[in-house]
Amino acid sequence: MLGLELSSLAMGWFKKAPPPAPEPVSTVLETVLAVLVCWVLPFALLQKANRKGGAPTQSLSTSLQSFASSSLFPVIVGSLSGLNLFTLVLTAPLILAFCTAAISAKGSKGWVFAVLANAAGTVAGVYALVLMMEEGGGTEYIKVTFPAAFASKWWARTETVIGSYGALGAVLISSLPVILHPLIAIAKLAGMSNTQLLGCIMAGRTIKYTVMAQVARQAPSALKYFGASADTIAKVRSKQQKAS
Repeated sequence: MLGLELSSLAMGWFKKAPPPAPEPVSTVLETVLAVLVCWVLPFALLQKANRKGGAPTQSLSTSLQSFASSSLFPVIVGSLSGLNLFTLVLTAPLILAFCTAAISAKGSKGWVFAVLANAAGTVAGVYALVLMMEEGGGTEYIKVTFPAAFASKWWARTETVIGSYGALGAVLISSLPVILHPLIAIAKLAGMSNTQLLGCIMAGRTIKYTVMAQVARQAPSALKYFGASADTIAKVRSKQQKAS
């Protein structure tokens, strides 16, 4: 009995203490940068443009169109696309603004910059949303803050596609004209890293906006498949005819 106690004491004496748990990584800086890109930058640029032109306060759509000739126009539209992940009400003016950027782009490949700027702005918004999810309770943050997204029919469809195809499914969903909130929540539940998720969305949105830019430049009537209204399509067609 004494030998057993001595053996247990010796094992406890030489047993290594468990390593300390790593301290949680602060995401404050990343959140601030994402918010600056998605929220502050576009409105600052619009205000600068309005002051330069001496224009009075205008609606968002009118302000965007008045700034269309600027080389920074695609950057503004991209930043607002990131902001729209939180508002969900800018879709109609952003369709018109993006199509305007694609049509009025200088050079034969100028529209590529509009595509990449819009995709990057969306990814910045997604990153801000992911950081807020991580700080605000995971997928419950999406369900509480964006109940319409949780009720969307794309929630179940996205869950099926991600479960079957993983990252490739994330690219596929991102390339469609649908909201990204179900994809973000389901991908994080499936254990997808932030880098992988953002890469998939960047790839998918680049595909989407490439197709959308070519549709705006060649066949505006097909924009109805991207959720554009008849009024928006008419305005895009008018800009296309002026540009050609």
